[in-house]
Amino acid sequence: MNVLVMGIMGRASFKALISWALGTPPFFRRIGGLLAIIFGGFLLYAVV
Repeated sequence: MNVLVMGIMGRASFKALISWALGTPPFFRRIGGLLAIIFGGFLLYAVV
């Protein structure tokens, strides 16, 4: 999946996105992680 995102965005934009995400406050990182887990669970539920 990471390769697909990098292929669409390009390497420089992807590196800027990762740098921005790591610079966000810890509270927002936790919320983003929780949303990613919920979305991943939904994808698994939808496929299975």
